[in-house]
Amino acid sequence: MSEVVAGRRLRGLPSRALVTAVVAALCLIGLALRLHRLGDADIWWDEGWSVWLARMPVLQLAERTAYDTNPPLYYALLHCWRLLVGESEYALRLLSVLGGVVAVAATHRLARECCRKTAGPIAAALVAVSPFMLLWSQQTRMYSWATALGLLSAALALRLWRENRGGLGYVLVTLALLHTHTLAVLFPLLQNLMWLPQRRSARRWIVVQVAMVLGMVPWLLVFLARTPTWSVHDPVGPGIYLSYYWSALMRGTSVYLEAHAATLLAALACFLLCLLIGLVRARSSERLSLAQVAVAALVPPLAVFVLSQPRSFLYTPRPEVRYLNPFAPAVYLLWALGLEAAWRTRRPLGAGLTALTLALLALALPGYYQERVPRDDYRSMAATLATYAAPDDLILLHTDSDWPAFVYHHRGVWQGVPNDVAWEAASAAGFLDQYLPGRQVAWLVLTPDALRADPGQAVPAELERWCQEGTCLTSRWRFDGGELRRFSRGAPLPEPSLAPARTSAGGFEGLWWPYQRTRAHSQWRLYAWWSGAQAPPTLRLTGEQGEALVAAPVAEGSGERVRLEYRFALGEPGRYRLETDSGEALLPLEVVAAGPAEDWQGEDSRPVAVTFASSFVLEAASTSTATVTAGDRLCVRLDWSARQPSDESYTVFVHLVGETWNAAQGNFLWGQHDGLPAEGSRPTTSWSEGETVSDVHCFLVDPSAPPGEYLLEAGLYDGLTGARLAVTAGGEGDRAMVGDVRVVEPD
Repeated sequence: MSEVVAGRRLRGLPSRALVTAVVAALCLIGLALRLHRLGDADIWWDEGWSVWLARMPVLQLAERTAYDTNPPLYYALLHCWRLLVGESEYALRLLSVLGGVVAVAATHRLARECCRKTAGPIAAALVAVSPFMLLWSQQTRMYSWATALGLLSAALALRLWRENRGGLGYVLVTLALLHTHTLAVLFPLLQNLMWLPQRRSARRWIVVQVAMVLGMVPWLLVFLARTPTWSVHDPVGPGIYLSYYWSALMRGTSVYLEAHAATLLAALACFLLCLLIGLVRARSSERLSLAQVAVAALVPPLAVFVLSQPRSFLYTPRPEVRYLNPFAPAVYLLWALGLEAAWRTRRPLGAGLTALTLALLALALPGYYQERVPRDDYRSMAATLATYAAPDDLILLHTDSDWPAFVYHHRGVWQGVPNDVAWEAASAAGFLDQYLPGRQVAWLVLTPDALRADPGQAVPAELERWCQEGTCLTSRWRFDGGELRRFSRGAPLPEPSLAPARTSAGGFEGLWWPYQRTRAHSQWRLYAWWSGAQAPPTLRLTGEQGEALVAAPVAEGSGERVRLEYRFALGEPGRYRLETDSGEALLPLEVVAAGPAEDWQGEDSRPVAVTFASSFVLEAASTSTATVTAGDRLCVRLDWSARQPSDESYTVFVHLVGETWNAAQGNFLWGQHDGLPAEGSRPTTSWSEGETVSDVHCFLVDPSAPPGEYLLEAGLYDGLTGARLAVTAGGEGDRAMVGDVRVVEPD
């Protein structure tokens, strides 16, 4: 990659064409990585917020974003995009994918403009495979486009400085950037900081800066009159903050740092070595450019940390590393400059360090994709509402803490039960009195947060009381992530609407499924609409080895047309074909299951043999370590089995119990984790008789936990009522003792 090689022809192509081909290939690699499993993850809170805004008329969404923290350009683009391509998870995220691919090409362009041309392909390669860049190119958020526009703005600024041309393009791109993300203001500030030492094109530079300020005036007039003054500050020390950022740069996420400490330290050593080589090998004319890239890499993290400190005006955010995503390419560019210098020093050294860097980045990709598995959070709930709810029915979301994700799936009218109220009978009655008069049917969407906000179930109890004032008819649907209840004063469940149906086949009027990709050994549901006097068929999923998974239908309601639910307990990873019991294929359905679980690195299992509710047996348990430091992470693996299938989804709790009273918590708990088994991938509704389910729970031990011996206890409870399952064999009460650990003081 020397200057001599750069001037040669290879296979008849000029070197410039070859570099263009390499960058195009890197863009295709980046595109492939960003398209892979794009639609598999559930829409989460921030993505639901983006879609909610994008459904508004453009002027209305622009005004609404003024009450938020980000400008309206991305939401306006998403508004138009969804009208063209639809609102599936895949289609919505494709807009961000395009931004991510543009960022790969723009990284190469910036490297050519600011530094050495031969560093461009290396920098583009790092951005193409970076898990951090990949993550935010697969989210319905503005970060990938803020990254792409920021890189293009910097490249055009350099062109303006050096060639005194391209001012209009720079102004337009930078204005688009400033209207995309609030923190994008750091880009022109950094550009001005870097321009000062060069002192070229001063007149034109001042003109374009004034033009940008004038271009921002309309938005500022809207924003400054409405901007909130509130804080969600969560104190984080600078050392922890930087370690989070480094973990995100290498792995895409900042959780479980200690589990990946060796990889992160190896990556840091590689980065520092490359940086040292770059400093040593830099010519005097190149040191200014190297210093500018270093400033661009270091100033944004410092600025975000400073802005996150408590103050009495404007919005004070948490110092979250996602805010740094648009600025991360500067770090990769700095790394690429060191790698390019290593190539110039010795080609084997450069090749080895480049391969190591790419391998360290790519190491996190398998785990990243493995986590992109859809869960049935609100999909089946929304489909059930679309099937049975009438326009004048009352639909209540309890609580409304996760309302953007719910609204993405449910497009109808709904009311939220506030999540910041300590509900009791009087407050629940007063709240529902706003909506219940004149109604015959009320629906209640119960989320896991309802237990926290309404532990006494005051809102469901008030709806039950209202229902009992007439001829009360109730229906109930349990899902992996919550529950749906219908309260009716005499109105039976109506004939199911076919509106949610995806297709029809095999004599069914309609078929609907929440997703086509899930984990092995999990539960998969199918809903079908059936009419006629004949009994509906039994369905089966046939695997690649010919194994047949059979599910009998469960009918909802009565009448000429009914909706049927089929539940399949999936087996090994592979592809499954949906068939009737006679072998007729209904449609090609691919269920891609995850591979085997990660090997457990911890203490040997110890037998427990405690049975809950005569159905679930906790066979054995183990801990990640026998001695843990206060403030560190502790993991517990539970091995479960089921004596019989269950239609109820229960939550697992793991508690670290000490002999000393925890005054801050008001109990003896010094650490805990509650959640669905196997991080939600193996709800108890998916457990087959005789099957063993491995279930890992991790939590941080309270930093103030005094040294000593602690006990670990575990059990099951209803996530919507809080009622624990009783021990029916192997112990007593409602918990099982699963081990003990020693807590020691930090060094």
